[in-house]
Amino acid sequence: MKKFISFIFVIVACYYTTCFAEILKANDIKGIEETLASINQDTLVIFDVDDVLIMPKDQILQSHHRSYLHKLEKALAKQEKEVELFWGVILSQRQSILVDKRMPQILNELHSKGIKVLALTHAMTGKLGGIPSMKDWRYNELIHHGYDFEKSWQGVKENTFSGLEKSENRLSKDVSSPPMFFKGIIFTEIDKGEALAAFLSHYKLKFKKIIFIDDKKKNLAAVERIASKLNIAFVGIEYTAAAMPTEPLNQKRAQLQFKTLSKEKKWISDFEADALLANFSKVK
Repeated sequence: MKKFISFIFVIVACYYTTCFAEILKANDIKGIEETLASINQDTLVIFDVDDVLIMPKDQILQSHHRSYLHKLEKALAKQEKEVELFWGVILSQRQSILVDKRMPQILNELHSKGIKVLALTHAMTGKLGGIPSMKDWRYNELIHHGYDFEKSWQGVKENTFSGLEKSENRLSKDVSSPPMFFKGIIFTEIDKGEALAAFLSHYKLKFKKIIFIDDKKKNLAAVERIASKLNIAFVGIEYTAAAMPTEPLNQKRAQLQFKTLSKEKKWISDFEADALLANFSKVK
């Protein structure tokens, strides 16, 4: 009987220490605040960047209009180099906004408590069109909005995790740059879980719990798998605030923006496009 009770105890202990994982859904920041309220320094908090921390200001570039965006992109450029050139123009000239104004404050509160905070983004690190370094561009954009992930990793040197680009879970056949840690940000074009595992292994980091906020379930599942392998408790938050459209897409505006991009290699904002459309209507 004692052996049986001991066996049950071991099973229960295993469940709570190595098997605990859950994925929650939040369409506003309250769910994130509640989850982060009672954590300690044994927890690693990870944020996705696009559509979690920041999002494009212009309507057509926002995630809920992605299907129409791909349609315009396909009509604009046929070759991959052309696509890269145009996206270099868009990213270097478009404005971004906070998904929620309270998020930088949440990040700073975590820093003040000594809790490690990390950004984990699907992004390349090298040149894109006229942008010489995507990692510098992304870092500076985050700093502009008050997100300084380097605070959690003072003195930790940057590192490139070579070899992972050959993974079966890569995003495409040709990965332009291997995963990299740079100033508190992990850049990866492959599975986010694999990139995080390489990061934890290289720097010999151990945590009892991981909280990951991302807008895509597949990324949450990828990190959950790694947490399970490493016997780390996991809480994923599918944060959908940026995916909730506030008004119908203005297709005429979007068409003008891409037409201008094609002819002038220039991105015009919603405000500029609306002004041009208003002038066209007056002339008519």
